[in-house]
Amino acid sequence: TVTQRPAGLTVLDGPRAQNIAIVLSKLPCSSEKLCDRLRHLDFSDGELLADNIELLIDVLPTPAEIEKLLRHSDALDQLRDVEQKVMPFCTLPQSAARLRLMKLAATHSATHANLMRRSCAVFHAAQEVCESRPLRMAMGVVLRVGNFINHGAKDLREGTFRSFGIESLSTLSSFKTGSLSTMHFLCLTLRLSDASYLAVLRASLQHVPEAAKEQSLVLKGSVDAFSKEVNLARREAERLASDEVSKDRMSALISDLDREEAELTELTAKMQEALEAGAKAQQYFSVSP
Repeated sequence: TVTQRPAGLTVLDGPRAQNIAIVLSKLPCSSEKLCDRLRHLDFSDGELLADNIELLIDVLPTPAEIEKLLRHSDALDQLRDVEQKVMPFCTLPQSAARLRLMKLAATHSATHANLMRRSCAVFHAAQEVCESRPLRMAMGVVLRVGNFINHGAKDLREGTFRSFGIESLSTLSSFKTGSLSTMHFLCLTLRLSDASYLAVLRASLQHVPEAAKEQSLVLKGSVDAFSKEVNLARREAERLASDEVSKDRMSALISDLDREEAELTELTAKMQEALEAGAKAQQYFSVSP
């Protein structure tokens, strides 16, 4: 027969202990090793993924739980496995703040680059739709077709349309003569004018597909959240460094954050520039921003 290991003393309730155990099982190292790195603000390893750091922050013991667990700090071997593993976080000051610093140290460069790329895509796309000659040509054909359908006119004259709402383009595929739609006619006309028209159109609007996935409020919110995270982390880094080694490490991180702060100003300006360019493009096509 196999002798089962005693369960140990229970401090945390069942569901709470289970959630903590699941998160701790995802750690690439022991909780003791992780807390030792956090204590000395050593973020050089980079083993812990940002998502796992967030999960860990969410399950850190509460003040009440810390108080209960610390009552058994002198008899650690009598506790269950999960209580033993969570104990190092109970003796680590400001564990959540240290974990947030670790996350920022691992992700700030990639996050900044991603936000800059997204802002640039919106900015360039807004310019492209206003400056694209192939797109202007297509809009011109649509205008002439609309005037022919509605007025029987082949050229602009009094009483004909001189512009149209961009949202009306969706009707091109539904208006048909026989089996051919207005969209078919548009495509055939443009293809006959230039065999390479589609390739030229795509080249002139290369940033539009990516920018079309963006929402201005979401992009602005992402930039604002990143700004707050950087500023908060900078204050925490200065406050948590307690020994010379930690201060040296935080000095390097603060230097990075200072650079990020300067880049953040550039990023915020680029994002605002992108949103303004997008609004101008909408006005260009007579669409309310």
